[in-house]
Amino acid sequence: MKKFLLPLAMLFCVAFFVVGCSDKKSTTINGVVAVDQAKGATVYLIDYNTGSVVDSTTIVDSTFTFAGDYGEETLLGIRTSFNYGGMCVAEKGTIYINLVTDSLSGTPLNDKMGLFVRQMHKIYDSQQQHMADLTAKRQALNEKDTAAIRAISEEYDSMLADLEGQYLSKLQALYDENKDNILGAYAFMEMIGQYQSAAQLEEALKDAAPVVRNFQPIQQALERLRNISATAVNMHYADVKGLSYPNHDAILLSELIDGKVALVDFWASWCGPCRQEIKENLIRIYEQYKDQGLQVVGLDISDKFDKHDAAVKELGITYPQLIDTTDVAARTYGIEGIPEIILIDKEGTIVARKLRGDNIEAAVKELLAK
Repeated sequence: MKKFLLPLAMLFCVAFFVVGCSDKKSTTINGVVAVDQAKGATVYLIDYNTGSVVDSTTIVDSTFTFAGDYGEETLLGIRTSFNYGGMCVAEKGTIYINLVTDSLSGTPLNDKMGLFVRQMHKIYDSQQQHMADLTAKRQALNEKDTAAIRAISEEYDSMLADLEGQYLSKLQALYDENKDNILGAYAFMEMIGQYQSAAQLEEALKDAAPVVRNFQPIQQALERLRNISATAVNMHYADVKGLSYPNHDAILLSELIDGKVALVDFWASWCGPCRQEIKENLIRIYEQYKDQGLQVVGLDISDKFDKHDAAVKELGITYPQLIDTTDVAARTYGIEGIPEIILIDKEGTIVARKLRGDNIEAAVKELLAK
């Protein structure tokens, strides 16, 4: 079942830094976690705007309670040590949240959010049987039944598009009703994928209330779009610093690629598609074209040294590596997912982004031939 109270885009980057709380007990949160492994586990209360853990408690008999002053109309994430979670709004009074049934109630804004979640469950649940039927039909087909497979895939995609449309419609309604409070910020954040450029997002935020405009996850999304624009095709690449491999000396990307045609591969050892591109394309392309002026640089954006070292040796990587331990490189380029392979010409202009598969070598050959 989809968990609408747990927006993944916000929870992936939580910094577990505990801050102090006031003695004033203005908000009580009573929660239920009917999960076998829950007994004695820890539950964390997270301020979405700062990414900080503001409180923690222990689960007793599949229930937990928080009591404190967590601010007014603050969006709070609830996350367990076994990766189970939800969300609520800090308001004076008692809030009830069930992380199993995905229900939320107790105070005005939480009642509104709980209603939104129930509406979305109703929409989603109405399509579950149809989805299951299409999946069963697809599994029963022979791979040679291409026309039937295509028809089922198109129907499935159409249904998902309809679900997404209904979700966005409900979010828009939630935003329209709550433009001046934190629910409006939540709804806007969930709709932010509609904006493909920083200019579009800035225009949408121009008349937004401060609680929406200043919501940190929205500002982070705006920064990402600005960085994507600054490092788009036809823009000069942005120089970043990292640690070399295997010596871990601090060096700049420019020291490795200036004056050369370069492929910069944003990757990590745990990323399966990254490893596939390295094995099937990047090592071979580097060896084949390095004498023609091609440089390939692996820019590891999410690894500890031992993990990186093991991956380099296991994959047999022969080209230079830059290890970013500060997350600056990914932010600078607005990286949304890896692998992201960028092609840069001798003058430092970005020629292509998001290269994959056969398109990598084709783009390299074309650029080297100029």
